[in-house]
Amino acid sequence: MKPKYIKGAGYIGLLLCSLFSVMLVVLLELSNRASFREIMSFMASEPRIVALNIIIAVSLTGFIYILFRKVWLSSFLALLLSTLMGFVNMSKFKYQGVPFLPWDIFLIQDAARVMPAMKNEFLDSKSIAFLGLAASLLLIVVAFYFFWDKKVNLKYNSNKLLGVVSSIVVITMFSSVLIGFSSENKYRADFFRTNAITNYFWDQNQNYTYNGFLLGFTINISNIIIKKPDGYSKTKIAEIDKELLAYEKQGEVSPDIVVIMSESFADVTKIEGLEFSSDPMPRFREIGAKGITGEVYVPVLGGKTANTEFEFLTGYSVKHLPEGSVPYQQHIKNDINSLARYMKEDNYLATAIHNNIPEFWNRKKVYEYMGFDRFISVDEFENPFYFGSWISDADMMSKIKHTLEENEDKNQMIFAVTVQNHAPYYVPGGVEEIKVEGDLSAEDKDMLSRYATGVKISDNDLYELYKYIEKRDKPTILCYFGDHLPGGFSMYRTYPYYTNMKAGTSRKDMFATPYIIWSNYKENPKTMNLGINALSGVLLDYAEATVPKFYGYMAAQYQDQSISEQTYFDIKSTYEDIQKFRMNEYQIMYDDLFGKKYQNEN
Repeated sequence: MKPKYIKGAGYIGLLLCSLFSVMLVVLLELSNRASFREIMSFMASEPRIVALNIIIAVSLTGFIYILFRKVWLSSFLALLLSTLMGFVNMSKFKYQGVPFLPWDIFLIQDAARVMPAMKNEFLDSKSIAFLGLAASLLLIVVAFYFFWDKKVNLKYNSNKLLGVVSSIVVITMFSSVLIGFSSENKYRADFFRTNAITNYFWDQNQNYTYNGFLLGFTINISNIIIKKPDGYSKTKIAEIDKELLAYEKQGEVSPDIVVIMSESFADVTKIEGLEFSSDPMPRFREIGAKGITGEVYVPVLGGKTANTEFEFLTGYSVKHLPEGSVPYQQHIKNDINSLARYMKEDNYLATAIHNNIPEFWNRKKVYEYMGFDRFISVDEFENPFYFGSWISDADMMSKIKHTLEENEDKNQMIFAVTVQNHAPYYVPGGVEEIKVEGDLSAEDKDMLSRYATGVKISDNDLYELYKYIEKRDKPTILCYFGDHLPGGFSMYRTYPYYTNMKAGTSRKDMFATPYIIWSNYKENPKTMNLGINALSGVLLDYAEATVPKFYGYMAAQYQDQSISEQTYFDIKSTYEDIQKFRMNEYQIMYDDLFGKKYQNEN
C-alpha cells in the first residue's frame, strides 16, 4: 500500500514523539525510585519539576525527529539511550549508593570491563520491572513503524517551516533548563527559584530524588567546569608555601615502605545487631596493636576505588571537585605531585602493583604522571590463582615479596592495590564460610557471609606478609587500609544501623575503613582516626622518614577529624580555621592539577 500524504503530518509526528517522551520520563524515574507508587507521588507533588523533566525528554526525542523525520526511529533511539542510562543508574545505586552523573560517561570503558563478572548480580526484581517497561515501550515503537511511518508520506522538503519551528522550540526548551553554566548566573537563579528547582549538588541522591532523573542529570552538566579559587595567583601560592614550610621534616631513617590498599576491606563486625560465627580480621587487629591503628575516612562508598587512591597518593581531596568526579579519568593529564614523586626525589625506587589490567581507572597513564618508576600489572603475574573472578591476595603478597627482594640494594616504596574482595563475593571450595545472624534479607545475609569469608582469607594473607617483613634485616614499614565499604548491599538503604544515621558525624561510619601502620624496627602503639588525605603524612612521620611540607601540613590538620561526603566534621577547629584550611588545600590542588604549577617554582 502506497504511503499517503497527510497535511500537517510532520507536526502530528512531533506530537507523537512528545507523548512518547512522557513515558520515557516514567521509565527513567523507575531507575531512580523504589516503586511505581513513589513515581506517582513524585508526579503528583512536583508538577513543575515533572514538567521540566518532560521538556528535556521532548527536547531529546524532538531533536532526533528533526534529523530523521521518522517517529519510530526517533522514539527507538531515545528509548535505547534512556534504557542504557536507566540501567547504569540502577547499577550505580546498587553498588555505590549514588546516581548516574554526566562525568560517569568517562568511565564507560572501565564499567564494561567489570560487567561480565557482575552479570548475575543485576537481575533483581527492580531490574526485571525496568526491562519489562522498556520492552513495553519498544512495542509502542513497533506500532509507530507499522501504523504511522509506513502509511504516511512525509515529504522531507515539503514543510521547511517544521524544521525551523521544531528546532527553535527544542533549543529554547533545553537551554531554558540550563540557563548558562555559572552557578552565579542571575537568570539561572531566577529560573530555578521560579520553578522551585533546588540544585543539591552536595548530595546527588537528594538532587535526583527532588528534581527527577533527567533534570538532576542536566543541571549537573554545569558542575563539569572547575572553578578557579578566589585569589589564585603566584603570590598566593608563595604565601601558602611559606606557611607549609613549618610542617616539613627531614628524615632520620630510610626504610622500605609497603602500602597496600585492600579491595573493600572493612570491619563489618561493628555493625550493630549482627553476629558473626568468627572474627574476619583477627590478624589485622593483632598487627595493629603493635603500631598505629584506627579508622581512615574515605570519599566513596562501595566503589570508585581510584578516588581513595588519589587522595592517599596526592593528599588532595575530591570534595573540591564536582561530586562523582574521578580525577584519574577526568583531570590528570600531565605530571602532578604525589607520594611517588616525593619518594623518588628522596632516592627511592617507586613501584605500583595492581593485579588487574593496567588500563583500569586509567592507572597506566596516571601512575606515569605521578612519577612511579614502574607499574606491575596483571600482565606480570605468572599463572595466578583466581579467587572467583579476581586474582588472589596471596598472589599479590608473593609479588610484593619478590619486588622487595629483587631490589634489595635500593630504598623502595611499593604501592599495591588488591582486587580479591571485589564483588561478586566468592568462597573457594573447602573453605569454611563465616555465618551471619541478624535481621537482614536472605540475599544480604548470603552476600555478607561470602564477603566476610573473603576478608578472613585476606587477613591470613596479610599475616604471611607481616611475618616475612618481621624477619627482614632492613627497616621496613607496612601500611594497610581498605579503599571503601563493600558494594551491592541493600542493607545500606534498609538496615537500621545505616538508615538511622543522621547528617553529621554519625554518617561518617559509611565512609570509614580500618587501617594499620606497623614497622619491624619500632613499636609505638597508638589509636588514631583521620582522613585518607592525612594517612601518607602520618605514615612518613611514624617511619621517621622525610615528610614533604604539604603531607606534613595535611597530617597535622586532618588528624582527629573525619572527612566524608564532601563535608568537614571537626570537633576541635573553629569555622574560620576550617575555611582557611579548605582554601589553602584547594589553592595547592588547583595549582597542581589545573593551574600554572607555581608551587614547583618554590
